[in-house]
Amino acid sequence: MKRYNDILHLSRPASRHPRMHRQDRAKLFAPFAALSGFEDSVHARDRLLFPRAVLADDAQLRLDRKLRRLEPGDYVTAVYFLPEKTTAEEGRYLTVSSLFLKIDEVRQRLCLDGASIPLEDLVELTGMGEAEGHYEPLQ
Repeated sequence: MKRYNDILHLSRPASRHPRMHRQDRAKLFAPFAALSGFEDSVHARDRLLFPRAVLADDAQLRLDRKLRRLEPGDYVTAVYFLPEKTTAEEGRYLTVSSLFLKIDEVRQRLCLDGASIPLEDLVELTGMGEAEGHYEPLQ
C-alpha cells in the first residue's frame, strides 16, 4: 500500500472524450447476432414435426356431430394440427381449452374465446357443457 500513497487520494483524471449517455453505452453491450435467422433454424431442427393426420370417415362423423351439438358458452377442449411454415403437411398438434363462441361458416373456423381454429385442422373435440357448472361430456 505504501507504493500508492502518492496517487491514492488524487482525483480521477479527466477524459478528452465527451461522456457517453447511459442508453448509448448500454447499446454497446447488447447481444449481437452475426447470422440473422441462424438461431431460429437451429431451434427448428429441435422441434418434432408430425405428419398431418387424415381422419377416418367414422371419426369425421363423430367430430361433425360434436360440432353441431355445441352451443355458445360451452367449455371445450380442441386438439388441432398447426402446420409448419415451411410445409403444410408437417407440423405440431396443439390442445386448447376455452369457451365456445361460434362456428364461422364463411371462413370455416371454430371460434373459441382466445383462439380461432380452421375446421380442416381440427382433430378432436371434447367438452364439458356450460361453463357455469353444468358439466356434460360431448359424445
